[in-house]
Amino acid sequence: MAIDLSVIITFHKEGVLAHATLRSYALTRQRARLAGWKIEFILVLDNADVATRDVVRGHPALDGTELIVESHAGDSALARNAGVAKATGTYLATLDGDDLVSGDYLERHLEFARTQNGRVILHPEFVVSFGMYNAFNWQVDQRGRYYSRDSLLFVNPWISAVFGMREAFHEVPYVPCFPATTGFGYEDWYWNCETTAAGFEHLIVPGTAYYYRRKFSGSVNEASRAMQVVMPPSRLFDLGGGAMIRRLIGLARQVSYRQLLRNPRMEIGRIMGWIARRMGRAADVAAHGAPPMPEWLQQETFALAHIEPMLLSAHEDLRQYQHYGIPIVARPGELYREVLNLVGSGNFTHVMVLPWLVPGGADRGALHHLRAWAEQIDPENILVLTTEPAASPWANRVPDGIRVVEFGRIVGEMVFDGQVQLLTRLLLQLQPKVVHNINSRLMWSAIGLCGLALRQKTRLYASLFCDDYVRDMIPVGHARNHLRDCAKHLETVFCDNSVYPLIWSSELGVPETLFTLMPFPYDGPAVPERSPDAQVSRGRPRALWAGRFDRQKRPDLLLAIVNVMPDWDFDVHGRAVLGPEDPTLRQLSQMPNVVMHGEFARVADIVHPAQTAYLHTAAWEGMPTILMDVAAAGLPIVAPAVGGVIDFVEADGLVEAVNDPEAYAAKLEALAADPSAVARRVTTQDRRMAGERTWDAFTARLRKVTGYMAETESRLRQ
Repeated sequence: MAIDLSVIITFHKEGVLAHATLRSYALTRQRARLAGWKIEFILVLDNADVATRDVVRGHPALDGTELIVESHAGDSALARNAGVAKATGTYLATLDGDDLVSGDYLERHLEFARTQNGRVILHPEFVVSFGMYNAFNWQVDQRGRYYSRDSLLFVNPWISAVFGMREAFHEVPYVPCFPATTGFGYEDWYWNCETTAAGFEHLIVPGTAYYYRRKFSGSVNEASRAMQVVMPPSRLFDLGGGAMIRRLIGLARQVSYRQLLRNPRMEIGRIMGWIARRMGRAADVAAHGAPPMPEWLQQETFALAHIEPMLLSAHEDLRQYQHYGIPIVARPGELYREVLNLVGSGNFTHVMVLPWLVPGGADRGALHHLRAWAEQIDPENILVLTTEPAASPWANRVPDGIRVVEFGRIVGEMVFDGQVQLLTRLLLQLQPKVVHNINSRLMWSAIGLCGLALRQKTRLYASLFCDDYVRDMIPVGHARNHLRDCAKHLETVFCDNSVYPLIWSSELGVPETLFTLMPFPYDGPAVPERSPDAQVSRGRPRALWAGRFDRQKRPDLLLAIVNVMPDWDFDVHGRAVLGPEDPTLRQLSQMPNVVMHGEFARVADIVHPAQTAYLHTAAWEGMPTILMDVAAAGLPIVAPAVGGVIDFVEADGLVEAVNDPEAYAAKLEALAADPSAVARRVTTQDRRMAGERTWDAFTARLRKVTGYMAETESRLRQ
């Protein structure tokens, strides 16, 4: 006897709830059989507990024709696949082991399917949620005005109950996720996306309802949300910038060629209507208000209350059910497509994520890493994503052939969490071997929320330099906000100094082994050494100060030093972050022994022979790259013993009493009084520059970092 429909029902630990479920399913089977349809039930007991197994095997509504399959997959997707493997029907439907359906559910699906041509997946028209919360909603029809393919990026518009030709389930099988070990979940959403990508059209069967039990505990979807899982990479969101081509292919799949030959006018009219819906989709259910539950659905719900008493309120009516409109929001998907068009179809093995590319030490370091990649890896396989909606004036310094995409400028209209979702989806689809985050808040959040999923195919790296500090020197910044959550997902964290890894390990509890010391190389122009007599100031001694006028760089301390050294002149260069009206800057500009020069492009341009030393002031630091520029220019350095400064400046140049202007003055006066000390200090700085600060030393260190430079596949951390 040929079977028309195989119904796969999966059970896990539903216990006594499975009793009402099988009563409902048996009734709809009886209705379909009376209409002449041949139905088989396949009951999959997947790691079912004793209570559930007893309810299913001993249920009075079963007639002995059912096939019971014992499965130990421990996964809904694999359990369904086990049922599919046993199915013999022309059509196949999936149902869950604790839900209910309207009385003629199977009969209506079969009758509707018989009228369809081509590749279709059918869904019930209504979903009635009951239990933990109560609501009803229409599901979305791909031929309706509210459907948007782009909305599938953020919303799953269909529940797990589906109906289709049996071949569809073999062509697109369910994929297990194992969220606790992979970070992936939502196997039903994924299946909907994959079938859509394969050209199946998802349609609604009028007059049908699925009653979805919202459990107070034990819900797979609720557990998935709690674990912050994400859907696996789907063909629907693939790269290549071919959105228009895919839509044309989608249009081609809407065409019924048999109808086109029989009645071309009617079929062309239907196609034009499909195009009009695509172009004029409103996707705003809320604009129509909150409709009441249809009368037929109310009657169906009252009828099912004989089986499941939880369908009624405490007042024995349906007042608890409110309409819920599925949020079909297309804009995120449209923005994602814009990103894809800019990313293109490259085979990106290495991705760097930055907030921007602007003048600064971290950005200078990012360019070093990009150059090192480009020397070993085809630049066309390297992608840079900037995540803040700001200009990147240093983007023109990126090595030729590397693609730079201003992700933040495209998605900047979205809320932050939405941007994190889009960035995560893009990286999951790219599946690069390496992602390196340098100061992108968006990427730190993506790693913290979805790091487990991201590292299934990708090694994750980050760079950190130092903390920032707010009032009372409270440390803040990326390390403080993210490192504890992200550490388990990271291969290593690069740091340009030896001090902060010890601080973070001590104060945050992350292991010291997480960090890799990575001193940046010097990349500026070489400046000829000064002759020994040039080290002797002719007249008043001079000091050079250069940097930003902000809290970190301590212009207040500079002013104090200037005040205690009236016999010295100071060349002061920098950009006023504090603002020109700041009293400290105003007082500096009024000092008789200070020359305010404004901003500068290169340190080499502001060094001249009359200067005795470079004065550096800062409340905190990583390893400021300007110190390398100063050393290359041949000036001895006087600096506070903070952060990574101690890795570069020798002890004679370090000021331990970092807030004492007299201590800085003493160091400067010692240099002015002993020209030979100046020469020795410059020689020591040159030696250090020629050692660990060379390009070869930098790339040699990078090559020792597992998986970071190699383009070949290597074992990923589990």
